[in-house]
Parts: sequence; C-alpha cells; structure tokens
Amino acid sequence: MKNKINTAMILAAGLGSRLMPVTARIPKALIEVQGKPMLERVIEYIIDAGIDNIVINIHYLPEQIADFINANQHRFPAAFHIIREPKLLGSGGSILNAMETIVKEPYLVVNCDVLLWGGNPLPLLTQMWDEARMDALLLVHDKDKLHKPKAGDMNVDANGNIVRNEPNLQYIMTGCSVFAPAYFAGRKVEFFTTPEIFSHFSPRYFAIPNPYNWLDIGAQEDLEYANWSCA
Repeated sequence: MKNKINTAMILAAGLGSRLMPVTARIPKALIEVQGKPMLERVIEYIIDAGIDNIVINIHYLPEQIADFINANQHRFPAAFHIIREPKLLGSGGSILNAMETIVKEPYLVVNCDVLLWGGNPLPLLTQMWDEARMDALLLVHDKDKLHKPKAGDMNVDANGNIVRNEPNLQYIMTGCSVFAPAYFAGRKVEFFTTPEIFSHFSPRYFAIPNPYNWLDIGAQEDLEYANWSCA
C-alpha cells in the first residue's frame, strides 16, 4: 500500500552565489519569475500535490523569507514551520535536522529555485511513493530536454532504480524528491548533501523521469531564460 506524504520541505537556506548581484539584496527564494516569487510558486506546487504541512529552512537573509511567510500564509491552505539554520547544513543535513526537529516521517523535498510548467510532477512522486520498498524517490529530467547542455547525474534501470556507475548518464536531478528517515540512518546533523548517500547503488533508491517542463534558477542566464520563455 502506498503511503501518503504529509509533510513537504522547501530548501531555502542557500546563498544564491551564482545569482549575484541579484541575491546581494534578496534571497534566492524571493527572486521573481514573471512577477511571482519562486517561493510562492513552490508552495503552490506542493499544495497542488495535496500536502498542507510545509517546512522551510532559512539562513541567508532569513528575515525576508520569514516576513514573506508571515505576511502571506493566510493565502495558502497550509501550516508553515520555519527552521533557522545558524550555519549551512547542506541539503542532507537540513532535511535530517527538520526530521529530528519537526516530525520524523517521509518528506517531499523541493528546492526553492525549481520552476515547473506544462504540468506539476509532484503528485506523481507522492502517488508513486511506497515506504515499504523505498528510502528515496527522485524526480529526474532528461538532459537532452534542457535549454543548455548539462552533464547527466544518473540512469534509471528497468526496475526504476538509480544507477550512477555507468559511462553515459542520461538524467539529472531536479531538486524534487521524497526521502524517508531511513535514508539518513547513521548520519548526524551536520553539513552533507543528499547525493553523497545515493552515490552507491541500493535497491531502495528509485527515480522517475519528469514528463513535464523543468528548470532550476541557478544562474543569471537561467533567470533570464525563465522570464522570457517559461509559461
């Protein structure tokens, strides 16, 4: 029986260094694409996936993000939990910290710089999730469907498992995933990233290709592309 995901986490603590000078005055999560802050978009994606409990970690220019949530939370049918990180913990450390601080259960995790259009793939993740046989379920995107060249991160085998030790890797990580607490077994809250763990094969690490459009707003050229070409 597939388990429902009750909690989502938005990773919003990063410095956004590649988006300077824009991020010198505003955190990456609040950068606008076509007039709407990225954080607002990601919240809408998550709510559309049927999740109404949202954790957000903050570190860089934290008051701006906290103020945005406080001013706008009445507009969203969700409960928000803000976690302030005095020092950066990376994606893995941040998720583990949230699980130990808020609630220890599977999380849908979404980066704050993810832009989705043509359809929302997050409901696919929540529908496919099966904690009985999964510790991680990643949404991946075909590198040949990007607006600029990018090296692949992994392949997906016939069983849906993540494979990383092959010469030609076709798929890239999208910053949208589901992780169970078991994924972090043996780790402590400190700086580490989630890819560090799935660098080795496990029959409990799965991925599904994204059938829609995706872009991460990681650099100035991505922001420019998003503003003139992404619906």
